[in-house]
Amino acid sequence: IDIVGNTKMVRNNSQGCVESAYEIMRNIFITAVESRNGRVWSWDGDGGLAAFCFGNMNESAALCAIEILHELFIFNHTSCPVDGGVKVRIAAHSGTFDYTDDNEETLNSDTVKVVSTIEHKHTKTNSITVSHAVKVLMEPLTAKQFLEFESSDKRKYYEYSIRLSA
Repeated sequence: IDIVGNTKMVRNNSQGCVESAYEIMRNIFITAVESRNGRVWSWDGDGGLAAFCFGNMNESAALCAIEILHELFIFNHTSCPVDGGVKVRIAAHSGTFDYTDDNEETLNSDTVKVVSTIEHKHTKTNSITVSHAVKVLMEPLTAKQFLEFESSDKRKYYEYSIRLSA
C-alpha cells in the first residue's frame, strides 16, 4: 500500500492533521492485515508491506485490500482531518520469499519488486490491482469484483475500486 500525494498533503495541511491522518491510516492497515492472519512487514509512514502466509493467502490479501479501501472511504467522508482526504494505491502479488529482518534485502527481493512495480505503474489512485497469480486463486465471488485490464506492459491485471451508482 502507498499513500498518494504525500508531499502535497504535508504542504497543504498542518503537521498535526497529517500525523493524525497517517496514524489512523496505519491503524486501518494493521487491523485489516492482522484480522486475516497476515503479517505487517514494514510501514514507512506513507506506505507499507504485508505478507499473507497461511490458508488462502490470495483471498486474504484481496479481502484485506478491499477492507482497507472501504475503511478509508468512510474515514475520508466522515472524519479525515486533511483537505482532500487520504488517497492510496494498493497492489497484491503472489510469489515466494524468505523472511528477513533486513529491510533492504526485503525490498530487493523479486516478489517485492514485482508488487512494487504493479502498485507504482499499474494502479490508479484509490484502487487495488492484483496480478494474475493472485486472481486465479481467489474465491469466485471475490474474483468477480476485480475487473480485468491490459496494462502498458501487455500483462493482464485486475482492478477493484469503489464504484458508486446514482
